Amino acid sequence: MKNLFLNICLILAGSVFAQSVSEEDVVGVYREKSNDPVGGSTLIFLPDCTFVIAYFGGVQKGTWERKGEMVLLNVSTEPQFALYGRKLNSLGNKTKIDFSMDADNGAMVGLDSNKKTTLNPVFNRDANCFSHPYVFTQEEKLIQLHAAQASREWEGSNSEEKPYTQVYHFNIFGAYNDLILINLPPEYTTKSTGQAMY
Repeated sequence: MKNLFLNICLILAGSVFAQSVSEEDVVGVYREKSNDPVGGSTLIFLPDCTFVIAYFGGVQKGTWERKGEMVLLNVSTEPQFALYGRKLNSLGNKTKIDFSMDADNGAMVGLDSNKKTTLNPVFNRDANCFSHPYVFTQEEKLIQLHAAQASREWEGSNSEEKPYTQVYHFNIFGAYNDLILINLPPEYTTKSTGQAMY
């Protein structure tokens, strides 16, 4: 759900109209009606000043703060990458990595822990020959994995400048051999704020 909190303008219905709005008045569950086939959004304000918004294909969380009749929403940001793993005896000494990401997102990884870390694109430029799931298998155990997001300015250029701003380092130590690397979309990794009017 792109730019969810940039254009949000919810009117929170309640029983208090002429009185000043308290935090207890704001707490509750609100639904945004929509004629879209995927439905609207559900916004849940919790008493500990946190909120959750659920919509088709996603859930976001954050904190809220009351300012007069306005409720300010600060969405929590998540890291660009998450790595999950398990030990699968049927793989033996092999390591399998499932890349859960879009083919055109510019993700880069480094899988060789014994040499200087070199990051390579997960997908070649203008990839159109892949089908999900995107799985890579190597013959030896993996000790560590590095991941980074290529900047849009660097993608498609021949620049020698550093193509990314942050490298995520995951220590595996050969303990897990069935891995899934998730590259979260920008709606989860970009800081955003919004407001709702009571």
